[in-house]
Amino acid sequence: MSYVQAALEILRSSKGPLCTREITDRAIEAHLIDGRGKTPNASMRAALYRSLGTEAALVKIEDRGPTRARRGTVRWTLRGLETLDHT
Repeated sequence: MSYVQAALEILRSSKGPLCTREITDRAIEAHLIDGRGKTPNASMRAALYRSLGTEAALVKIEDRGPTRARRGTVRWTLRGLETLDHT
């Protein structure tokens, strides 16, 4: 299963937006992805950002800083669930 497919499955079963680390950890626990690599979290993050333009269901929620998202504020969810309270 690809990282994006695993993330979508995890997000479908979550009760709200998740950070990349939470998605990765849950995907590894559920044996959806192989966590033996050195940086599975970085691989998941890269896959999610790459798929933003092509995966219509995926939504990135962030608190904007002056030039990009503030550190530690990016959360991922599925379209239609982004309006739920994510604080």
